[in-house]
Amino acid sequence: MKLNLPHYGDILKKVERVIESCQTTEQIAAAWKFADLFEEYCKRVNVNSQTRIVMRSTVNNLLEDRWETLRLKKISESK
Repeated sequence: MKLNLPHYGDILKKVERVIESCQTTEQIAAAWKFADLFEEYCKRVNVNSQTRIVMRSTVNNLLEDRWETLRLKKISESK
């Protein structure tokens, strides 16, 4: 019996949209947890480890960029 699982590329796009929509540090923290769940999903469906590393790196870079953007925005608003 074949399972009807979504393609991991589709889920990666969803994770990216979630990260881009974050407006607070709390949302970024939740997005990090979401990224962890995504990685666990990829392990369960046997995504190649090199592919997982590239995807996780991409997600981490997006999260760090978003975190920095929010931090700089907060600094500029406080001046």
